[in-house]
Amino acid sequence: MKTASAIVLALSLILSSCDLGHARLKVLSAPQYPVSLTLDQRYGVIRSAFARTPAGLHRLDGIENLRLLSSTARPVKTEEGDDALLWRIDFEKPKSEERLSLWITAISDGCTAWFAIAPSGPTYWDRLCTPSDAKDGVFLYISPRLPAYCGLEEQDGPETLSFVYAMTITCSGPNLVAAPAVYGALLPLAHLFREAQSDEGMRAAYGELCRDFERMSNGGMPSREAMEAFPWRRILTVEWGR
Repeated sequence: MKTASAIVLALSLILSSCDLGHARLKVLSAPQYPVSLTLDQRYGVIRSAFARTPAGLHRLDGIENLRLLSSTARPVKTEEGDDALLWRIDFEKPKSEERLSLWITAISDGCTAWFAIAPSGPTYWDRLCTPSDAKDGVFLYISPRLPAYCGLEEQDGPETLSFVYAMTITCSGPNLVAAPAVYGALLPLAHLFREAQSDEGMRAAYGELCRDFERMSNGGMPSREAMEAFPWRRILTVEWGR
């Protein structure tokens, strides 16, 4: 059984897309980086997923029973200015609006790749002109949710102005980073959105969002609610050639 599984996985690394009846092996890769993702799908639904690096094959948990939506890989800079990979692969749960993103990051001169999953989805930010990310070593993770401010439950959906987390790639992987310029640009938009709220509870909650952005525009830390709502979860770290 193990030998058969190894043969299937080996074939999946050669073929970018191979039909097996209603099953399909699909390989996604990032240009100029020795990292790829193999998806074993049936009727478009992922049954299993494996990451391939110079260190071998590694099973990825957390994206089973989802459908592939899109894949976007782009070059970015680390906080030290080195070239790095930022690869986002989006999935959705069948018959649901629930979405999830797999984030794969690596440094060009390094021997490590980091894999993380985080929820995604439509928010009101999709309609606004947000600051361009991937500049000065910073990229943005736009959470699909507004933190549980003022005792309210977390809010989500296309009419929600959610929290935005500034991140950077370090020698130990992606981490949150202070980015005053980013939050200084987001703050006026958050103020306008707050002023447009007719519900007093939501107006108060967006007031807390504005206060968080204001603190962070001055280099401060976000609130406890914002940190507790940060949903980024690292699921795998792979090293090779050491």
